[in-house]
Amino acid sequence: MFNNIRSSITLFGAGIFGWLILLICDIVVSWALYIFLRPINKSLSLLGVWLRLTYAAILGIAILNLVFVFLLVRSTEYFSLLNTRGQIQGLLMLYLEAFHFIWSIGLIIFGLHLLVVSYVAFNSDDIPKDLSILLFLVSVGYIIIHLFSAFIPQYDGIVKVLEIVFTVPMIVGELGFGLWLLFRGRKNFIK
Repeated sequence: MFNNIRSSITLFGAGIFGWLILLICDIVVSWALYIFLRPINKSLSLLGVWLRLTYAAILGIAILNLVFVFLLVRSTEYFSLLNTRGQIQGLLMLYLEAFHFIWSIGLIIFGLHLLVVSYVAFNSDDIPKDLSILLFLVSVGYIIIHLFSAFIPQYDGIVKVLEIVFTVPMIVGELGFGLWLLFRGRKNFIK
């Protein structure tokens, strides 16, 4: 693992930069969703924003673990502090596992955010009901999959089946809602 990351350190750093861009986009999207959904239900829209911002904060903490991996692999100073390559490898694996665990916790919160958004969308006269139902399925998928991933990892087989079951609703629901907001929702918002 160490050698793979070290040989691709620039690519690994670019990946971290990509995660940071995603984090900033999540913050902007949470604000935009609040502005868009506020006329439908102000208090639930605010709850949705806080859940999305909480997810973004948790994602930021998870990204820090990737930064630790980057710093550990990039610098040779740490080699003298750690006795064996096995210790470095163990530390790298710990940080990478911490990233995945913390991100799974964040995705549970993200699922709660989508649950609120799907409820508000369902109560809207403008947003198609089928999109809000798909968003509800997506939220359930995120919550269940990442509860299993984070807290019951011994049922990895169930997680794989759940990922297969929820893949189509997740793609169609999130992408469909995003495209609807971009093309149709914008028109409803401007009028």
